[in-house]
Amino acid sequence: MATGSSIVGTWNTFVDWGCTGSPITANPLTFNANGSWTYVFGGGRWIQIEGMYFFNFSNAPGLVYTANVTKNAVVGIMGYAVSGSNPGSGCWWGTRPGAPHAAATEKAAAEQHDVMLGPAKKPRKK
Repeated sequence: MATGSSIVGTWNTFVDWGCTGSPITANPLTFNANGSWTYVFGGGRWIQIEGMYFFNFSNAPGLVYTANVTKNAVVGIMGYAVSGSNPGSGCWWGTRPGAPHAAATEKAAAEQHDVMLGPAKKPRKK
């Protein structure tokens, strides 16, 4: 595998549950050479063959992300690979810190909802 296409390292991430065109800035992900990855809410395991990779979440059974990786960007899909899952699936992408990227419409604070696991639930109207 070419060094430029390795997923190892830290990535800024953007998620769009439902592929609505309204991305949200998520927390950075760090992929370690030993096949583990971490972020502020947890982590999981990853595998990569050539420019395609897949990772799962230890804190969200059935949730998988997959993407194609280039030197400074990743782009892919995510979703819950279980029957009747909610919130379903979406699109996501990432850039290495310092790489050019499109500005996202919202920012997620580390103390707020984990947007990597699904969209925030909207408050019910009374």
